[in-house]
Amino acid sequence: KTQIMAVVKADAYGHGSTAICPILQSLGVDSFGVATVDEGIQLRQAGIKVPIVILGATQFWAYESCLLNDLTVTVYSEEQINQLEGFVKNAGSKLSIQLKIDTGMNRLGINYDNCLNVINKLSNSTNLLLKGIFSHLSDAKDCNFSKLQKERFDSVVEKYHEVPLQKHLANSYAAINYPDFRYDLTRIGIGLYGQE
Repeated sequence: KTQIMAVVKADAYGHGSTAICPILQSLGVDSFGVATVDEGIQLRQAGIKVPIVILGATQFWAYESCLLNDLTVTVYSEEQINQLEGFVKNAGSKLSIQLKIDTGMNRLGINYDNCLNVINKLSNSTNLLLKGIFSHLSDAKDCNFSKLQKERFDSVVEKYHEVPLQKHLANSYAAINYPDFRYDLTRIGIGLYGQE
């Protein structure tokens, strides 16, 4: 029952996203993950209809393009959330988002200890439609630290187990080697081409 997000950043790892993604969509991939707004727009122009999630940072100037192209934005700070909420409200529209939780990678994300109020706030928003929560493993092959990150993620997930939010943590390596990391969705990138 676990869904698959095909991560196709960097032109599908150099394989050509506009060639690869229509094939993946026809095979039943549930969503696509990209790094930038431009990558998402390129997929829409190539005929991709399923959800496209921008996994990287989205700048203010690109919010309108996200609305116009039905791209799901990753939110990762309260400042960004407030900015995005104001923009979408002023546009009189709604925008799908996913919340990134920092469980130890220390790049983008709301700290796992401080994210519950943020999730509650987003759950009550009429302009930002919270579709999922996720985190990123800093080094999936480091089994011990990956388990610690999972424990931190679980401390958040267990409070929302009855809420219809998409929850995901596993990249290609974790999806293959740690079955209990799969949750509702796995993000498969380099694994699409036979590597972990």
